[in-house]
Amino acid sequence: MGQPVPSFELESLLEPGKTITSDILKGRMSLVNVWASWCPSCRQEHAELIRIARESDVQMVGFNWKDERPAALEMLRRYGDPYVLSVFDPDNKAGINWGVYGAPETFVVDAEGIIRHKRIGPIDRKVWEEEILPVVEQYRTKG
Repeated sequence: MGQPVPSFELESLLEPGKTITSDILKGRMSLVNVWASWCPSCRQEHAELIRIARESDVQMVGFNWKDERPAALEMLRRYGDPYVLSVFDPDNKAGINWGVYGAPETFVVDAEGIIRHKRIGPIDRKVWEEEILPVVEQYRTKG
């Protein structure tokens, strides 16, 4: 917390061969959601992520972790895609630098690229409204 996001260069989940860097997390408030198709809690929180993406101006970035691309793409096709983009980290190349040890995990990143909050476990409406949204609002005004 309070540190710049770890630098990364990862392949896009949706566009193999396209590289996405940590620069995507600068310039606007973001939620970085670590997820995987094999993760039951990720499926549990997915509808709430869709709602947040639809009703909020926060940039939702997917961090597909220790997954297989076809399974991840199928999950997004089946349940919807709340993310403006998803990076693909099948070998935990970048996740280890973020301190990721499970899924789901969600990071609140301010417009300066500083991690302001980390949530371990699924997000539901109560978690969004009582834990994450207040952090978003606090750091949105400082950016």
